[in-house]
Formats: sequence, structure tokens, C-alpha cells
Amino acid sequence: MKSKRVVSAFAAALALVFCLCSCKRGKDELVGKWMCDMYGEAQIIEFTSDGKFIDYSTMSENRYKIKGGKIETYVEGEEDSKVAVSYSVDGDTLYFGGAEYERVFVK
Repeated sequence: MKSKRVVSAFAAALALVFCLCSCKRGKDELVGKWMCDMYGEAQIIEFTSDGKFIDYSTMSENRYKIKGGKIETYVEGEEDSKVAVSYSVDGDTLYFGGAEYERVFVK
């Protein structure tokens, strides 16, 4: 009986570690500037490591967090402003809000 508890505790701890690592990886791979061509104009957005979401086309700065496989953007202090959008990152390509962004490398 004791060995079953040890195995169960180990499995739970391992699952927690995987969950925490995947959450960290999600935010780390998202941080940076991204650009796409939208309606014939370049749109540049940026996700910072301290939780800022900057849209350079509208010169707006809001907040973001990763929640349940989605990027949740919001105006700090305004709970009703939250918008959750599915995303994925494949190498240097970000699929976000129906658009395909490429990572912008800063020299």
C-alpha cells in the first residue's frame, strides 16, 4: 500500500513539473517582436517577458498572459477588457488571431 502512495505522489509531482515547464516554454517562445502583412501594411506586435502586449500599428500597450493554450490580452485593471485568442508557435512563425506572423530579429 505504501508503494502505491509513493508511485501516486511521484506521478502527481511529475505531472506538475511537466505542466509548469510547458507554461514557461509557452511564454518564453512568444516573447519578442512579430510582423505580418495585413491589408497591404506591415503590422508589428510585441510580447515582452514582463507581460506587456504592444501593437505598434495602433500604438497601444496592454497586458497579456498565457491561459489554457490561449493568449489572453487585457487592459490592466479592467476585467471586462479580456480577450482570449488561440495561438501556436512553430519555429519563427506565430499563428495568432487568424494571422501568420514572422519573428522580427533585432540586430
